[in-house]
Amino acid sequence: MKKLRPARVAIACLLLLNALMNTVPVISAAISPLFDLTLELDGIDDYASATDHPSLDLGVDSDFTIESYIYVQDPERQDSDTVIWKNGAYGLKINYDSGELKDRIVFQINTSPLDPRMVFFNLHMTAGWHHLAAIYDNEYTPGEGLLAIFLDGERLSTEEDITTLGIPDTASPINVGGNAGVNTVKGWLEDVRLSDIVRYSETTYVLPDSPYVADANTRALWHFDEAWDTMVFQDTSNHHNTLYGNNGAQIGNPTGIIPLVLPFDKVSPADQTIEASNSTVLTWETSAGAAGYQVCLETDGNDACDNGWQDVGPFTHYPPDLDPYTQYRWQVRAYNTVSTVDANSGQWWSFKTEDLPQVAPEYSVTLPSDEDNGLCGIKHCSLREALSAAHTDGEDSTVLLQDSTRYTLISSIPDTTWGSSAFPAVSEVLTILGNWSTIERDPFLICRTNGTEEAGEFRLFHVSETGNLKLHEVILLYGCSDAVSDTSLDSGYGGAILNRGSLSTDHVTVISNQANQGGGGVANCANAYLEITSSTIAKNFAVKEGGGLDNAGVASINNSTISRNLTANTGGGVNNLNSGSMDLIFVTIAENYAGASGGGLANQTNGDLSIQNSILGGNIDIDFGTPDCAGSITSLGYNLVQDTTGCSLSMQEHDILNQNPWLIALSDAEGSTPIHYLWVVSPAIDHVPSGENGCGSSITIDQRGFARPLDANLDGLKYCDIGAVEMDEGSAILKFIYLAIITK
Repeated sequence: MKKLRPARVAIACLLLLNALMNTVPVISAAISPLFDLTLELDGIDDYASATDHPSLDLGVDSDFTIESYIYVQDPERQDSDTVIWKNGAYGLKINYDSGELKDRIVFQINTSPLDPRMVFFNLHMTAGWHHLAAIYDNEYTPGEGLLAIFLDGERLSTEEDITTLGIPDTASPINVGGNAGVNTVKGWLEDVRLSDIVRYSETTYVLPDSPYVADANTRALWHFDEAWDTMVFQDTSNHHNTLYGNNGAQIGNPTGIIPLVLPFDKVSPADQTIEASNSTVLTWETSAGAAGYQVCLETDGNDACDNGWQDVGPFTHYPPDLDPYTQYRWQVRAYNTVSTVDANSGQWWSFKTEDLPQVAPEYSVTLPSDEDNGLCGIKHCSLREALSAAHTDGEDSTVLLQDSTRYTLISSIPDTTWGSSAFPAVSEVLTILGNWSTIERDPFLICRTNGTEEAGEFRLFHVSETGNLKLHEVILLYGCSDAVSDTSLDSGYGGAILNRGSLSTDHVTVISNQANQGGGGVANCANAYLEITSSTIAKNFAVKEGGGLDNAGVASINNSTISRNLTANTGGGVNNLNSGSMDLIFVTIAENYAGASGGGLANQTNGDLSIQNSILGGNIDIDFGTPDCAGSITSLGYNLVQDTTGCSLSMQEHDILNQNPWLIALSDAEGSTPIHYLWVVSPAIDHVPSGENGCGSSITIDQRGFARPLDANLDGLKYCDIGAVEMDEGSAILKFIYLAIITK
């Protein structure tokens, strides 16, 4: 006796357990029939048969496949459906609720007259159409064969190790739909085919979408497409195995009892529709014979209906709950108790809904890309679309950026007077909440600042006379303002921002911008108002003046840093023009460069510029020896100016002049803008008493948002540090320790 393999033992155990529990798998859904006319059988004594022929002696020395479509009419009856049977050779049948072999599909071959072999699979069939197939693989492994059963696109069961003794060449007729009137089919058969090859070998297979066509490996193929009531059925293979109906077996059609569902098409929305209404109703044609319809709507695009089919009954329309600006794919299928059919031969359609517009006062930016479809929607809104909507809504508006997102701009709004800007000029109140995001001109665009504006050269923002721009927690990068022409005196100002109205910044970094005229970072025009708070203007460049900031209006700067800016002429960090008025409070101006005068800042003859609690140090003026400041400057006390050469400073009692502020290099501060920390030996530490010059009264925090004043030396007295940054509590103790060591 041949030993069973472990896998076969496991399978046998499972089958036994299944039988003991009296449970069987259930096929959940029947397939759709393909054709109209069928072989009709009454389940009493009807069957069809053909006389023996060599072409019907399958498996004598080769592979074979037997298959058929079968309509199961009554899966609860106490009998069997014999699909194909050739006595002493092979057979395929379905046992229903009859005896010990109930609820199973059985495929049997006779490898010798005394050695029948079979494979079976336990399941409870459902009423309706099914595709049933069985294969014999003569040389599955050398010297041994394989039996397998297939149903509705899946392999159900296999039996290996079939000794290849050959299947007897019997003289028995072949019976279809019953075994000579016994165990006959109650229902219908369609497209019965016998082949001398293995047509199904994988665990799954694709059901045919058209009638079988006889090929060189077809031994017999009966379509049963003769005229109604015909009892002679032609074999469409070249073997001419004519099949004859017995006891009333004839051509019929199950549509006489339950109509087949016929093909149909979807109507709307049409395939690949864009900007479909969010109240779109799905519609389709009527399918003859349908009892109802099921709809599937999905957004994942895999056409697998992962969320399940929605039954809509007999209606040919369905109003889904749609999200705006969403890509959908949809399919509908018709069904009755016999069959189902998908619309448009199974082809899914797609549509995309329109986006609902956002409305003032707040626009949320959802896209980082520089797009413009003319609409700032709740699902699709770029920065450009949001600012365009804010520009045209006629109301005070807020634009909300995503957290820490980079918005790269590639196009601009031309302006032959003031020069191109990325966006329309701000003409009303506009607040931008940046959430530490970056707005940048594409760094790969040119920026020559040669006095002629070229494609790709544009600043970021332009504020008109009526505009009021408020910036919060945003980085402005790579703006480029070049002159419209050599003769234009109005363009080429404000590499990042040109302000002709009102501009305020809070925790804003203006960095690496350029201008052909003045204000590499920001240009504040005559009669304009500028307020800079807790911000940094750094690494900007202007050809003419004001590498970081050029001011001709009214400007107030507090708790801010102006560093590493450059100009070829006057005012490396800041240039205050004749019409300008500027106040600096707790400001650090350091490491800026001017090619003419005022490395740190320059105040023109009639300009009004005052400083208090501020640091000017480490700036460079290569031509005129005015490194930190040039012009007349009013001191309001408690300032530190490293080099007063070249500037007229109205010194106050508590100013620290011509001393090194001991600044640490410009660096990022966590949760804030770039700053210059102080070395512990800096004389700027702990210098402004609480209550004096705004320390702890009008100014209660530093640029980072940390508290002012602090007790740096832990002596119980709180003092403010000069400049934009307040050093940590107790930091001055390190200074005293250091001084004690070096003076010992």
